[in-house]
Amino acid sequence: MWLSHCDAEPTSPEIFLFFYEKLNYLQGKIATNTPRAHVRVLSARNAETPQERDQNLARMSELVADMLRAMDAYAKVITDAEDAKNFQILKQKRAACVADPTAYIDLLKAEKPRPHPDSALME
Repeated sequence: MWLSHCDAEPTSPEIFLFFYEKLNYLQGKIATNTPRAHVRVLSARNAETPQERDQNLARMSELVADMLRAMDAYAKVITDAEDAKNFQILKQKRAACVADPTAYIDLLKAEKPRPHPDSALME
């Protein structure tokens, strides 16, 4: 997949640097999109309108989808046994964490948005 975009010889040091940079990129996507998606769920909870709530939930879905694509790509390039083991643990823990927010999001969608508790102070 990525090798087609790299002009380096398969045994050259450049190829190792190329894959190292790609792995760091994927790890960054996984590490940053997870808390960003969580913030969007919290923002949806504090939304004052259904539109604002839905915008936050839509962005959360985009971030999660991007993170899942990064996880799939990362899984395909793992070569180390310990990394593979740790990645399986990460996937198991992520699956356990996703169950609760999914139920919470369903509750958010069913609830009417209410004004932020501090909105009276802001007027």
